[in-house]
Amino acid sequence: MLANQYFMAREFEKANAILEELLDPVHPHPYQLKKLILCNVYMGRIDAALTYFHRLIKTNIRVLTKTNIEAEDCPCKEIIAYIQQGNLDRLPESDKFKALGMLYLYCDVIKSVFYFNKSNQSNPDNEIPDIIRIIEKSITSTSKIEYSEIQS
Repeated sequence: MLANQYFMAREFEKANAILEELLDPVHPHPYQLKKLILCNVYMGRIDAALTYFHRLIKTNIRVLTKTNIEAEDCPCKEIIAYIQQGNLDRLPESDKFKALGMLYLYCDVIKSVFYFNKSNQSNPDNEIPDIIRIIEKSITSTSKIEYSEIQS
């Protein structure tokens, strides 16, 4: 798929255009949403990314939390560095925190919650408390699942 080739080449604008064009509005593929989140964060389209993010974590948060950064060649750490180098400084601080919250869910759930809390403190948003609740619930559920797997 051409979108995947663009995504792997880190041509996020081109990948995003194709992914959005192919997006099924009723039943979007979770891995398509996963890539759309990354593309939109990179492009500074935080509201669009957050819409995709919220939709995905409500239905299948594990698509993000179980990301294998190396095996999947996931660019989340590159995009985190891109943001921390000031490339999205034109955005409000709360949007940068939202972006970091989304990105960190791919690799560090605790930091994800930390940045979503910072975003909500910086600029309260009705959507963020629900996102935090979903993430925290998944942490509790995952811990119980992993604990029960150890006991077996």
